Amino acid sequence: MTTPTLSTVSPAAQYQPAPGRLVPPPNNLVGRGRGCGEVKAHNLKGIIDGVYDLLNEGAKSKKCPPSIPRQPGRRILITYLPVKKSSRPPHYTPKNSGPIERVLVMATSISSTRTADDYRRMPREEMLRSVLAQEWYLVEDMQMEPKAKEIAGIVMNLTARTRAQFGNLMETLATEAFNDNVLKKQQPRRRLLRDIRGGSGHGTDVLWDELAGFYGELARELGNPFFAELASELAAYGQTQRRDLPADLTPSHGSYW
Repeated sequence: MTTPTLSTVSPAAQYQPAPGRLVPPPNNLVGRGRGCGEVKAHNLKGIIDGVYDLLNEGAKSKKCPPSIPRQPGRRILITYLPVKKSSRPPHYTPKNSGPIERVLVMATSISSTRTADDYRRMPREEMLRSVLAQEWYLVEDMQMEPKAKEIAGIVMNLTARTRAQFGNLMETLATEAFNDNVLKKQQPRRRLLRDIRGGSGHGTDVLWDELAGFYGELARELGNPFFAELASELAAYGQTQRRDLPADLTPSHGSYW
């Protein structure tokens, strides 16, 4: 039996080069309040599907809650890109087949500067270039060897046939990386939530909230004054941190931030 090669992978599924400039995530990358993220392969299909999912225009039912505003830092596209182990920044070389030893997990904010209709008017390649031209953040330069038990050998020989399995594994690993390297380091700190709307295949890949919002909701549900006081203290802390936000991330009156 012949092993599938790169020629059996469609152009839309072939991995794109990493953005020319990758910077560490700042401690105010995600916006105030609840936010959502989509984890996708760093290729033409993955990036386009991710943008439409984040704008609630995807064909699939896996979308962000409509209550989340389309503001900077509230809807985050998270991508994974297998690269050659010897790659050095800024010229990371994508790896489409064979042993996968290193994967870049990256993120960029999808905001209201463009609507789904704006993107739909663009040719797919132009839309891809537009998204790749944004500011991108290196969430983790992931070495796969220490994760051998988690990846169960699948990514040790990436082929066209194992891409779906690889994608499922990377969705979990990329979510963990985003939680550890972004959400837990934000000021104020965010908490990863489980989106349970509709069961398997529904809801968004990554959902988070500020700890103040989480404990406030818990206090209302349980009628517990301790959680209410904790939520109030965390909210007060968040107000002091808000003064440090850059102008384009400063919330307007009446928003969710």
